[in-house]
Amino acid sequence: MSTEVGEPTMAGVYDGLLGGIANFDPDRRLVEEIGKLSSSPQRLERENRAFLRRAVGYCAEVGVRQFLDLGCGAPRDDSAFALVRGLGCRVVCVDVDPEVVAHTTLAVDGIDSAGVVEADCRRPEAVFGADAVRFGLDFGLPVAVLMVSVLQFVPDADDPAGVVAGYRSRLAPGSVVAVSHPSADGEPVLHAVAAMCPGRPTLRTRSEVAALLPAGRVVEPGLVPVPDWRPDDGPVGGAVSGPVGGARYPYYAAVVQC
Repeated sequence: MSTEVGEPTMAGVYDGLLGGIANFDPDRRLVEEIGKLSSSPQRLERENRAFLRRAVGYCAEVGVRQFLDLGCGAPRDDSAFALVRGLGCRVVCVDVDPEVVAHTTLAVDGIDSAGVVEADCRRPEAVFGADAVRFGLDFGLPVAVLMVSVLQFVPDADDPAGVVAGYRSRLAPGSVVAVSHPSADGEPVLHAVAAMCPGRPTLRTRSEVAALLPAGRVVEPGLVPVPDWRPDDGPVGGAVSGPVGGARYPYYAAVVQC
């Protein structure tokens, strides 16, 4: 897409960092500005997508056949709905961005096992009240809630732990919550990057991310840097575990079985 719109969106910037086409000129300009500060955001997001793939695979392995993808972002070949469809599971995608919802609706058109909801993920009651969620998922059975690169957009004032608990409270035993979150433990320059991004994401320390995890069994290896969560095929797109630009990998991930 090359159409000009007024302001960058987080979905467009995220897609631009991943080298996608679901972004506009303002998104690409911001990605360029971010690139002048650091190359790490592109590397971090590629590893984050790889974590999403591995987390979805884990959920399917333990018998979870339903997925609620919060903050789904622009549709891609490695989006949750594409991964879940390949496993023969059901998925409902949720995003607050109407452009994302429009594109995702087109992408899942004709797929009976997929639905789309335009809603603010910070409001669990609005998500659970949507018809696509109410009628598309059976909450009497296990559901995997994907909170991949989402909670940084829930500021402390909006009680992110309470938001997570709001989703957890609706889940049947055997359900799974997958979380990834950029950290304040990493490169100092990432604070400047976060300040440039739409929505002003909140970077949190490892202990602060741990405090957001829902009650349940944290699946091994626990809350770890994203590429260290059950790696299966080495680095993604040149990203590496451990130091990034001289600091510890500034993105954490965990999967909790409820």
